[in-house]
Amino acid sequence: MPPGLERLEMRHCDRYGLVEALVKAASTSITQLRLGEAGFPPTDLINALIPAAPRLVEVELISESTHSSDYMRPFLQKLARVRILQISVYGYDPSKLFAMLEQLPTLESFTLKLSPFFLDRSVSRLPVIKAANAISFIRQARLLKSLTLPVELRKIWSLNAELAGVEQAAFFGNVKLSFKRGEGTS
Repeated sequence: MPPGLERLEMRHCDRYGLVEALVKAASTSITQLRLGEAGFPPTDLINALIPAAPRLVEVELISESTHSSDYMRPFLQKLARVRILQISVYGYDPSKLFAMLEQLPTLESFTLKLSPFFLDRSVSRLPVIKAANAISFIRQARLLKSLTLPVELRKIWSLNAELAGVEQAAFFGNVKLSFKRGEGTS
């Protein structure tokens, strides 16, 4: 492994040992991480990534796992320098997602993606993500410039007449708000 590996990108991996070895070898130099679906328990992957988290400035972790525990929280809390963050809708307590993001002082762009695996499922199967929490996040995140959420949230918030509040917070916070259909990893 050459010293100074700064970017690690893997769309799919079913060999935990490989990911763990790559992350360990690059834990002092890696700044960009893009990982798709893993063929092993997501908790193993996240635990391997925690030591590198403080150095990361760009992170994309998209998983189709509906593992409902809060396994991503320790990793997200260690992202001290992250500017760009893209994650899927599972792996943390959705009611605390935006509060966790408020603790990331350098965050400029956040994307919440819904994996293509879930696109044909009912909107009601999405985890509950409240518009009020999104509004608070937009108002508190001083460096935030871009917020991209699944279009399914727009539908839910429109039904509950909450969408206008999110759009207004984004407008006054000078945050580009967009809603996109789930695309998996880009």
